[in-house]
Amino acid sequence: MKLLLSVISSNANLERSSRITLNQESASIGRHEDNTLVLFDPKKFISNHHALIEYKPPDYFITDISANGVFVNQSPRSLGRGNKLKLKDGDQFTIGDYSLYVKLLAEDSYPTHFPSDPLPTQQVESFVDPFAEFDSDPIQDMINSNELIPSTWKGKIDLPEDPFGIPGLNIEPSNLSTENQHDNTAFDHLPVYKEAFQPPLKKTAEFPVGSPPISNPTDIFPEDWFTEKKDNHESVVINKEFPPIDEPIQPPPVTIPEPPIISPSTDYHNELIQNFLNGAKLDHSKFADAITPQTFYTIGAMLRASVQGTRDVLDGRARIKNEMHLDVTLIRPKENNPIKFSVSTDEALAKLLAPEDKAYLTPEKAMNEAFDDIRTHQYSVIAGMKSALFAILKRFDPKILEERLQKQSPISANIPIHKQAKLWKQFEDLYETLEQETKDNFYHLFGQAFADTYNQVINNLKKDHSN
Repeated sequence: MKLLLSVISSNANLERSSRITLNQESASIGRHEDNTLVLFDPKKFISNHHALIEYKPPDYFITDISANGVFVNQSPRSLGRGNKLKLKDGDQFTIGDYSLYVKLLAEDSYPTHFPSDPLPTQQVESFVDPFAEFDSDPIQDMINSNELIPSTWKGKIDLPEDPFGIPGLNIEPSNLSTENQHDNTAFDHLPVYKEAFQPPLKKTAEFPVGSPPISNPTDIFPEDWFTEKKDNHESVVINKEFPPIDEPIQPPPVTIPEPPIISPSTDYHNELIQNFLNGAKLDHSKFADAITPQTFYTIGAMLRASVQGTRDVLDGRARIKNEMHLDVTLIRPKENNPIKFSVSTDEALAKLLAPEDKAYLTPEKAMNEAFDDIRTHQYSVIAGMKSALFAILKRFDPKILEERLQKQSPISANIPIHKQAKLWKQFEDLYETLEQETKDNFYHLFGQAFADTYNQVINNLKKDHSN
């Protein structure tokens, strides 16, 4: 299934095409140049990476990764950062000043509307009754029912030899019995051409002298058509009798054999074990014989626990970075980590073990990247906390307090008794202020010092890792 995404309204000019087509792939939407669909926004209301469209067979989903939200189908509430929604044909969503329209196209779709001309009206009548032209019989119309057998006609019926008739039986009307000539029926009053065909009743006709009667109509068919007859009027009697068939012969029941159960071959089983040990970098001689089906169950449970624990740690890392106003990881058009950008552990495992989208890292790279991020985050948090603590302690520096007292009360600062009292009062006020800032605005208290050190350590560790 393809997805056609079009910009149908905007208050700004697009720098690129206002339409993209996705063929079972993912795309990003935002203000930055590396997006699949770039939305120009000088006001910077639209995020650098505002939304992500992902293909998960057989549907497409939109994920809000922005700060100002994605509004679907004119909803007054935004989709919400980190939330995703299944896209349907005809959906519209708003990003900043832009309105975008979703059209889903099947693989073998064709235009639903074709220009067509009206059908010609000629010869319409012929469609009413397609057999109307066969109602009349030109030969029958030439025959008059009163002239079929003239009343003045007498004599022999001189008909051509019937190819399906009985050889040697050329019967004249004079030789037929009166009973056959005057076989009264209920339809004698009808004309001949209007009589319905009925098979003649089984009666014995009087044959000419010298012609023996035919006892059975089937006796006229000889066994051997090529045997010459001694007399044309001599009938051939078939003495062979066929036994009656009481019941139809039933074919013997056919039994379909069950397909054999194909078990994995030994070579295939050994290949699985070898690949597993190679991936785990374990010695074949020590573990090859110890691996059983229960071992693979244990490995699966360990993998699920590892992915779940990694996701939990990464979620905590994301919350800390959001609280301290640090840059968060954004979804990219490709090489995304499925452990980070998955709604659940089930989805993460599916993307790792059975990937259907090329926009994600391979399982090994995804795990290594996740652990590298956790490791660098721990080092950076420790360094950031030290810097933040030093920043707070510096606000209690006695020299700074004396300088502040000197500016506020120069006279009291020069009187020893008053100086000590004023400095203590100033310390109490400063402590109360810091305590209130901790409750109201934790970031303002030491966030900037923490963020600067955190980012610096992150960059240094990434450089060392790349080298």
